[in-house]
This record gives sequence, C-alpha cells and structure tokens, in this order.
Amino acid sequence: YIDQLGMACAYNAKSFCRQSLVGGNYGLLSATTYVPNPDYYSALLWHRPMGVRVLSISSKETQHLHAHAHCSKTT
Repeated sequence: YIDQLGMACAYNAKSFCRQSLVGGNYGLLSATTYVPNPDYYSALLWHRPMGVRVLSISSKETQHLHAHAHCSKTT
C-alpha cells in the first residue's frame, strides 16, 4: 500500500482511491470491530509528514528495493 502511494506521487497522480474503508480483505478498518488495520496507520503516517514535492532517489544495489522520498509539509 505504501509503495503504491509512493509510485502514485512519483507519477504526479492528483488523487489515490483506496477501494475499501471497511470490509473485504484489505479494509483500513476491521469489518467486525472497526479497529484500524495496519494500512490505516500507514496512510496516517503518510499523510501527516509527507509534502507534495517528490525527490528523485535510486539504488544500484538491488532492483528489488523500492524507496520513496518527499520533502516534509513544512519545507
């Protein structure tokens, strides 16, 4: 989920739609208790500090590493 958010930003997507808030196998909240699932916290931690400016980063060590960098909202 976080990698998808990072890729959307890298391609200058203006919005990102999460298909399910509650229900399914990937809802942000548990369908029975409404307790937040791990992706909820990922989305929250992404939203709070991440600014809109995407930085270009890369690694020659492995092709299997996905990394994303942004300026903070305050810079």
